[in-house]
Parts: sequence; C-alpha cells; structure tokens
Amino acid sequence: MNKSALITPSLVLQAVELTTPTIESIIKLDPKRNVIYMVVPDPVVAAAREYEPLWSGAIGEQNRDQWANPYDEFATEKVKLTIRTGLPSHLVQHDFAHIYIAGDFKYGGSENRKGIIVGASGLAWHHDYTVSAIVAATIDGLVKGAFEAEYARKPYLIGAT
Repeated sequence: MNKSALITPSLVLQAVELTTPTIESIIKLDPKRNVIYMVVPDPVVAAAREYEPLWSGAIGEQNRDQWANPYDEFATEKVKLTIRTGLPSHLVQHDFAHIYIAGDFKYGGSENRKGIIVGASGLAWHHDYTVSAIVAATIDGLVKGAFEAEYARKPYLIGAT
C-alpha cells in the first residue's frame, strides 16, 4: 500500500517537539495526571480505512507502569474510531453515538484535520482533543512547508530523483 510522501515520522516528531511546551502546560492543568500518549497514523493508509501507525509516543511520564490506564491502547483505539468514521472521536461520542459499533472506544480525544489524524489519551477527553488538534494543525503547517520545497525542485513528480 502507498504511504504519504510528505508526512513522515521525522516531520511528525518535529511537530510534536514544536508543540511540547504547550502540551506540557496542558498536562499541568490536572495535578492528578502525568502523561499524554499520542498516535499518528499514515494518512494515505488511513484514507483507505486501514490503520498503520506512523508515529507514537508519550509526553510526560515515560514509565508505562506509572500510568493509571493503558493510554497507548486508548489513543490507538481513538485513532481507529476516527479512521472508521472519518470523525474526531468526541464528535462520535457527543453527536453521532448512533454510529458506534460493538468494540468501539467510547471517549473523545482524536482529531481529523483534512485527513491528518492524531489520537491522544491520558488527560480529560477535552484536553486529549486539544492536544490532538494542536499536533494535527502543526503537522498540517509543516507539510505545507515540505510541499513548497518539493514543488520548487525538479523533476515534476513527488519524491522522484
């Protein structure tokens, strides 16, 4: 299956690093929480309604044994719900509950920005969503820059040498 030529693990990591100070501030809003785990699937694979992780990682507590829940699994399930429905998971939760199927994860915390999907878990659902939206928007901005560099070079096919 084809994969995104411009959204790469290194571009996603750059987006996460750029937004980490804000994300750390969001984590500090709830002193009982200590981590947020994020998952970003390949958008080309996701467009075919399939899941393939492109990047995942935690900000905050890195030791999974110190987490209150398996946030990595929760974030992955939010992403899978978004891939299946095309909707951020909080919209399914609040406005489209009729499209849940058995086995779907029931809490919000993912974003779908023009096919750029980010799922996050570890905080209150609305903070998970906020982090997902911030990271998705940053990926979107960075990919525009990557495309400008690609657009300026020859030959005229993306990624061709």
